Amino acid sequence: MPKSFLSSLPLIILLLFAFNTNAQQQDVVVNLAGDTLKCEIKYNLFSAPVKYKLAGDSNYKKFNVKEIKYYTCNKLKQVYRAVLMPKQSTPVFLLLVENGILCLYQRLQYTSTGLGGYTATIWYISKNNDDLNELKSNDLFTSKTRKERKDIFADLIADKPDVLNYYQNTDKFTFMNLLYTVHYYNTGILPQQPVQTTNKP
Repeated sequence: MPKSFLSSLPLIILLLFAFNTNAQQQDVVVNLAGDTLKCEIKYNLFSAPVKYKLAGDSNYKKFNVKEIKYYTCNKLKQVYRAVLMPKQSTPVFLLLVENGILCLYQRLQYTSTGLGGYTATIWYISKNNDDLNELKSNDLFTSKTRKERKDIFADLIADKPDVLNYYQNTDKFTFMNLLYTVHYYNTGILPQQPVQTTNKP
């Protein structure tokens, strides 16, 4: 039987993302060899990480997927991991929303229009670090239909009937319900708001 939450910290929501309150207290980068290196991360005007400086270095440099596996931003309590996007040949850094057998990733995509522009939130999912699939987006255009994305998600969680049953009973294909369902799949803890995510690698 699934366990219930005994206690949880308040849910902090920013751009539909629940931050992990147990993230490391030090900015770090992890290189391709698996070495964890302390660093200082530099942010742009929109509080997005753009560069880093290793302890002892004097100069900042850009995050490079050829050198770094993932990095942790203490200021934002976020983890960015290098992953391969669908139909792409070069990895990019995506925000890790939930880590486990099922991983959720987030990408923010800016689209310019005649009236200015807008930023869309797009979530991707992978199982056992396999290929990413687009899962949820608030953009006007998506690579797959809503039905295709719902079917993909149901297939991914079908090996855990309790989780599939929870998802089908809620009948909500929202960002937060998908987060709750993925967290339930990864931890076996039945969602009862708020959820403390597990985005630590």
